Amino acid sequence: MVRLLLKRNPNIEARDSEGLTALSLASWSCDEAVVKRLLKRNANIKSKCDRGFTASYLAAHGGHKAVADLLKEAGAS
Repeated sequence: MVRLLLKRNPNIEARDSEGLTALSLASWSCDEAVVKRLLKRNANIKSKCDRGFTASYLAAHGGHKAVADLLKEAGAS
C-alpha cells in the first residue's frame, strides 16, 4: 500500500493534526519497512512534531531499537 502511495509522489512532509509526519508515525509504530521507504525518499529526519519530538525520539521512546538504529544511520541524533 505504501509503495503504491509513494508512486504518486505525495508530500511526505505533510503533517497530521499533531504535527506528525509519515516518518514520525512510522517510527512510533515501529514500521521498519515504511521507515526505510521514507528515508529512501529523503524524508526529513530532523522534523519535529508540535510537541518537539523527532522521529528518532519517538522510535527510542517507544522501545523500537531497530527503527531508532535506522534513523541514526541516516544521520538522526
